[in-house]
Amino acid sequence: MIQSIIKRDGRVVLYDQNKIAAAILKALEAAGEGDASDAARVANDVQLALESAFGGDSPNIEAIQDAVEQQLMNHGFNDAAKAYILYRANRTRAREA
Repeated sequence: MIQSIIKRDGRVVLYDQNKIAAAILKALEAAGEGDASDAARVANDVQLALESAFGGDSPNIEAIQDAVEQQLMNHGFNDAAKAYILYRANRTRAREA
């Protein structure tokens, strides 16, 4: 089970699936797809994918976001995945500026 994650600045913080579900819900709402129960279901699958890929190791933020994108598409929320991808790209540009 995942206990912690590695932030972009290198800090290690506790893993919080609720934060992942909240981000997924925002993407679903932005795309006009799904609801909170869908977000929770996708977040559960994100956690399973991360546990499969990382075992007991801590994933970094990028790996978590990649898993969110993949699981949104796996669940058929393609518009939400696109909204999430565009949001990530905009945030990356803002951080680099």
